[in-house]
Amino acid sequence: MKTLIAISLGLFLSITASSQTCLPDGIVFTTQAQIDSFQINYPGCTEIYGNVYIGYQDYESNITNLTGLNSLQSIRLDLYIWYDNSLINLIGLENLNYIGRDLYIAQNDSLITLQGIENLISIGGDISIIGNNALCTCEIQSICNYLANPTGSVDIYNNANGCQNPFSIASACGITITCLPFGNYNLLSQTDVDNFQTNYPECTDLEGQVVISGSNISNLNGLSKVTSIGNWLIIEYADSLLNLSGLDNLNSTGGLLIWFNLKLTSMSGLDNLISINGHVLIGENDSLQDLGGLENLNSIGGSLDIDYNTRLNNIKAIENIESATITDLYIYGNPNLSTCQIESICDYLANPNGVVLIQENAVGCNDQEEVEAACDVGLKEAAISESLISIYPNPASTHIIIEASIPINNGTLKILNLQGHELYHYQIKGSKMNIDISDLTAGVYFVRFSSENTVTMFKVLKY
Repeated sequence: MKTLIAISLGLFLSITASSQTCLPDGIVFTTQAQIDSFQINYPGCTEIYGNVYIGYQDYESNITNLTGLNSLQSIRLDLYIWYDNSLINLIGLENLNYIGRDLYIAQNDSLITLQGIENLISIGGDISIIGNNALCTCEIQSICNYLANPTGSVDIYNNANGCQNPFSIASACGITITCLPFGNYNLLSQTDVDNFQTNYPECTDLEGQVVISGSNISNLNGLSKVTSIGNWLIIEYADSLLNLSGLDNLNSTGGLLIWFNLKLTSMSGLDNLISINGHVLIGENDSLQDLGGLENLNSIGGSLDIDYNTRLNNIKAIENIESATITDLYIYGNPNLSTCQIESICDYLANPNGVVLIQENAVGCNDQEEVEAACDVGLKEAAISESLISIYPNPASTHIIIEASIPINNGTLKILNLQGHELYHYQIKGSKMNIDISDLTAGVYFVRFSSENTVTMFKVLKY
């Protein structure tokens, strides 16, 4: 036993003596000269404690080879190889056998092969190979080993054929991956969607996030067996997508982001979605008219954000969300949305859990005060209008008269245009007030009266 311990200790000391740690804060290489002089500047440095950047974002480098790094054996944190115009392969990193965290290879315009990092034994975190337009050879031993037994999430997309996605690389490696244990899934064309069940035949409960993005994606039928997504479901820039049919069996996600989909008219297809364990953002969908399809959604675990959907006029479908599960509430920039006093929103405004921002919608949903008023008044508004406040004449040309059945001690009157912009603001005392509207152009306006206990909205025609 003593002999074995002595041998092990000797081996450890030998390995330790042969390597030298350095650069606890990492290093950035942006030029070939920095690569070439590495061993001169850091003699004996084989193990870098910090992050290593080869190339750098917002600084397009022209590093042509990595042979100056051939002494490097270990990187304790992340390795970034990105935004370089001239690197063709990764030869020079053959002795690198350990990366403590993430490997990130992205936006290298001339990179053809990952040859050079085939001897990596351990990648401790995530792997990302993204946007290398010429990269077609990724099935090197280290990448094959990682895909066979991932230790983190996988993002592989927007490279050349042969390195387009995890499935294509795994096939070239001769291995089968039925489901990525940590995600992620990037479906960037109709073909990607259609082939999903073929590529991942046993994958119904997906970890990580799912990104669906591509101008030719017109249906999501290839995802019909998916029942849950552990992280974000992101649907963006799918300009041919009319609805979300195909996601009919999805019952939960870790977040929902649906934005910049030119032709999407509804959420139909998410009819069985019950819970979202994170933020919800629905925005910039130019054809979206309502949120039909989300009627069964009853809980979210983050903010609810509905913004800049230019044709959206109905959000009734989300009335069943339990208000206590909403953190912040944002409803803004939806110029056709006038009715927001649905149960979930009213309950939230009665007891908000965070930030509230309601603005730039149609009259009735143009600010928090209007929605709160509609929630409080509801069906009683007409009766209150008749019994307490009257406006005449209507239509009117030069003046309108506001008259209350009882004196008003502290009231406010606003005149708004159809876009909800405030044009006039008055303080009311007494029971009668004469308002000059001669400066207004002909058209329809809203008169909003509020006092301590009452908020009432009237429509007035100016001719």
